[in-house]
Parts: sequence; structure tokens; C-alpha cells
Amino acid sequence: MASRKLRAGIALAISIAAGAMSASADPANLLVRAYGPVDRIGPNGSLSVLGTTFQLAPNADALVDGQHVAQAASVLSALSHSDRAAVAVLSYGADSQASRLVVHLTKPYVAGATEVVATGIVRAVDQRTARLWIEKTAVDYSAVLSASPDFAAKVGDVVQVLGTRPSNSSIILAARAQLVSPASTNGISGSGYATASGISGSGLATASGISGS
Repeated sequence: MASRKLRAGIALAISIAAGAMSASADPANLLVRAYGPVDRIGPNGSLSVLGTTFQLAPNADALVDGQHVAQAASVLSALSHSDRAAVAVLSYGADSQASRLVVHLTKPYVAGATEVVATGIVRAVDQRTARLWIEKTAVDYSAVLSASPDFAAKVGDVVQVLGTRPSNSSIILAARAQLVSPASTNGISGSGYATASGISGSGLATASGISGS
């Protein structure tokens, strides 16, 4: 049950992104790297979400409240003036550029209530305190262990977590977590959690953090 809920939460952004096709992005292979508030808009088409900075690919596109925008860079200005916008960053792998943004301006992000998603390479683990770091993002996975006591992540693993963050500067409190195996040079696939292929549309409403048509 826990893994199905995690899959639903991560699949939501993919499901929304699949609604707008482009010649440069194949939704079936897009990985949800992060979903949450924008921490910072940087120079040269970069943005930081949940403590991780992503560089937009030159051909990155976006969905803004369901409307397709051909150039994702054109929405960065609006995001810099909205501290409550919820943004999903999608890419083709744990180290790749951001290929698509899914932006919610009309459904504001609420710290501690809106679910967030973080996916990436584990840089450090402290098993004593049940904490790990995805890039620079700290995650408390103690709640995960109560439902999945065998969950274990080590440095170098690719992990997806679904949880909440009490404030924009606090640690992510993970409710679900999943190890993802890099299965191809195009990104992360094969688990049924990271890509749209193999993820059914049923049960998507169980995660409240990401929604759309």
C-alpha cells in the first residue's frame, strides 16, 4: 500500500506533463526530480526547488495551470514573484537538465500541508537519526521505517521521497520513500516509480500535493 501511494504521488506530475506533448520531451521517460516551492531563481535559466538547483535545458517547455508554454524560461520571471507557486521539475535522469516544468499558480503551496517530492542521488546518510541528504536536501525518513522497516539507502543510491516540509528552510519529513535503480543511459527507468510507463492512472487522487487534468 505504501509503495502504491508513493507511486501515485510521483506519477501525478508525470500524468499532468503528459497532457502537453512536444517534439523535445517524451513524457514516458521523464523523471519527477522535485515538486514544491521555488527557493530561488538564478541566472542563465536556473531555479532551485527543495534545495536543489536545476538548469533548464535549451528546449525545456512548461505547463502553467494546464496551459502549455513552449519555452519554460519565459515563466521564470513569474515564479520569482510568487513564493507560493508549486513547481514540478522533470528531467531524463538524476543528473540531467530540467526538461519540463509543471507550475501551479492557482493552487498555492502551503508549507506543512502540501506534499512535496524529492528525487536524486543520496550524498550522505545518518542511520542513527534516520536522515539522508538528496543532493543538499535533508530528509527525515524515520516515519518511513515504521511502515517499511527494511528501507535502507546508501550513498550513491537514487531515492524518491514523498512527504511534507514544515517551512521553506526545514527538513523534509518523508512519509514514503523508494529506491530507484538506474536502468538506462537515458535516465532512470524499470522500477515503475520513476517513469510514466508502467504507472496506471488509478489512485492518482490519493496524493493531494499535485493535481490537474
